[in-house]
Amino acid sequence: MRSLLERQRQLAAALRMPAVARADNDPFDIYRRSVRRNYRNALGATYRTVKRLVGVAFFDAAVDAYVVVNRSVSADLNEFGDRFDRFLAAYPPAANLPYLADVARLEWAIDVVHRAADTTLFPDDVLAALAAVPPTKLASARLRIAAAFALIDSPYPLLRIFDTNRDDYVGDTRVSLDEGGIRLLVHRVGTNVVFEPLDIAEFTWLSSLATGLALGEAMARAVAIDSQFDVAIALRTHVAASTIVGVQTN
Repeated sequence: MRSLLERQRQLAAALRMPAVARADNDPFDIYRRSVRRNYRNALGATYRTVKRLVGVAFFDAAVDAYVVVNRSVSADLNEFGDRFDRFLAAYPPAANLPYLADVARLEWAIDVVHRAADTTLFPDDVLAALAAVPPTKLASARLRIAAAFALIDSPYPLLRIFDTNRDDYVGDTRVSLDEGGIRLLVHRVGTNVVFEPLDIAEFTWLSSLATGLALGEAMARAVAIDSQFDVAIALRTHVAASTIVGVQTN
């Protein structure tokens, strides 16, 4: 006799079954349609630009295919879209839309930043903590990055694509991929998610800090790219913006 867990897994697999694989008298069909609708609505709320770029029919088909190969690992349906960008990058029908996965990556970053917890430290507290670090330990200090933070590096003009697909956008909607790429800091100011274009040195510095590298190593990587990179200015800027929210010394 099958266990309850096995029956639950069978039901979950049946509900994820693509439409082409179901029988006409499938007793799960009404539930499957409801589940698909919920997934489509959840991902559609996050990936509004992707949906607008490809149209409703394409988007719904992509979500249905995504659900088949990606199991939800959270009870929160809002978190189910975390792999949608990678899925789109390998999704054959999207092969002629090479920028689509990066647009999805940007929209997921916006969603994550919007939902992230607030920091508990004020910029003056962080500056005071930095000032208290002995000069001999400053290079080995590690800086804590806010939860409401993401970095996006794309060879495509993501901001232009995103902006021209806003409901309230007015102007020329034509976008040329020849405009080039962009490096973005996505973070939250108050209740608003904002985008800040970065040069490659500052992007490298921040991404190095975000991966846990010490301040000295992060600075060395940035200076190797741009000898004029000023770490003091970068520190003040990102502490003031609450991108950097803590200091750790060992």
